Amino acid sequence: MDSRWDRVVLPLIIATLSIAVAVIALIYGLPPPPLPAALVVLSAAAGLALMWRAVGWWSSAVRGDGRTVGSLASHCLVLKVSGWLGRRQRRALEADTRDATRVQEETLLTRLRRHADTQYGKRYEFSSITDVGTFRERHPVTDYEHYRKLIERVAAGEERVILAERPLILAMTSGTSGLSAMLLSTGDTNSEFFMQ
Repeated sequence: MDSRWDRVVLPLIIATLSIAVAVIALIYGLPPPPLPAALVVLSAAAGLALMWRAVGWWSSAVRGDGRTVGSLASHCLVLKVSGWLGRRQRRALEADTRDATRVQEETLLTRLRRHADTQYGKRYEFSSITDVGTFRERHPVTDYEHYRKLIERVAAGEERVILAERPLILAMTSGTSGLSAMLLSTGDTNSEFFMQ
């Protein structure tokens, strides 16, 4: 390790660990004994002071990589926020997989309501479907050929055929397992795919 980084990273680690110990004690409602509490505060302050001395209180340039303290802090913040969002999405996914049938039914009914005012939705009376059984009674089992002409109309610019909104992307599949198929991607499908 570069001697300059030793003077920055080591105190930062000490300060971070000291603050973490204090926060954990507060979370669990443990009154910290006076001496260890004072050591935590002093070591955190000493670590920050050493870091600021090594970096320079007024100079923001951390020598070595040309990185600034601000860029290091923002990098740390992005990692923390990304980690938090990832953990949140994972917990939601795990909860959904415990009750997949309910989640699938909710997703189906939400999509039916969203597209009820389209030509396709009116044909199959999506607005009056309130459960999966009714959907099965009214809507046939289909394959891509059932939708091909409808999707071609959407590709030609016609609106509200099968989607309540304009597609963001029209993508062609390679056709490795049959004829090529056109896929429609909307803002809703993108957010469902990435955020659910």
